[in-house]
Amino acid sequence: MSTSPPKFTGLSKETLRFLVDLEKNNRREWFNERKDFYKGTVEEELRRLVLSTSAALAKKKVPLSTEPKKAIFRIYRDTRFSADKSPYKTNLGAVFRTGSKPGSGVLYVHIEPKASFTALGFYQPEQPGLTRIREAIVDRWKEFKSVINHLGGKGLVLRDTDALKRVPRGFESFADAECAEYLKYKSFIVSRELKEADLCSAKLPDELARFATEGLPLLKFGWEAFGNR
Repeated sequence: MSTSPPKFTGLSKETLRFLVDLEKNNRREWFNERKDFYKGTVEEELRRLVLSTSAALAKKKVPLSTEPKKAIFRIYRDTRFSADKSPYKTNLGAVFRTGSKPGSGVLYVHIEPKASFTALGFYQPEQPGLTRIREAIVDRWKEFKSVINHLGGKGLVLRDTDALKRVPRGFESFADAECAEYLKYKSFIVSRELKEADLCSAKLPDELARFATEGLPLLKFGWEAFGNR
C-alpha cells in the first residue's frame, strides 16, 4: 500500500533564520553543530517543496519534474578554484528539468533571504543547442516575437545580462534585423521575485507551477529548436 509523500506547508521561519545565521557564521564548526537541524528541517522542507512542485507541474501538464536527490543543490561550496574559501552556500536551490544536459530547459528556485526568485528557460546551453535556438529565432521570428509578447503580457521580460556585444559569427547578415538583439543572447531566461510570504506559504508549489505555465511557450520554442518536441 503506497503512501502519499508529505506535502509542502511552507518554509519555516527557523529555516530562513538558519540561512541568515549561516551567512554570519560560515564556518565548519558552526555548521557541524547544526547539521542535524539542516538535515532534519531545512533539507526536509526543501525536499517536500520539490515533491509538491513536481506534482503541481504534472497537474498543469508542464513536462518538468525531478526527484529531490537530483533537484536539490548541495549546500557545500566547491572552493578549489575560488578565492572565497567559505565552505557553505548561503542559499538553497532546486531545479526541475526534462533532461540531464545543462541548458536543456529548466525551472529553477533560489531561496536566499531578501534575494529569492524563480527562473525559467535555457541557461547557457552548449554551443550546438545555442546555435539551434539562434537559427530558430531567425527562421521563426514571428513565432518567437509572439513568445516575447506573451511573456510580456505576464509581466516577464526575456533578458541576458551576459549578452554578446555583436551578433555571433554566422549571423552577421542579421546584424540590422529586428531579431538581432536576441541573437546576441547566450541564455534565454525569465524570472520572478519570491518574497518571504511566498516562501512561507503552502501555495508556493502552485505559484511555481503557474509561473512555469506562463513561461512554457519559451520552453517549447527552445525544445522545438533542439528537436526535442
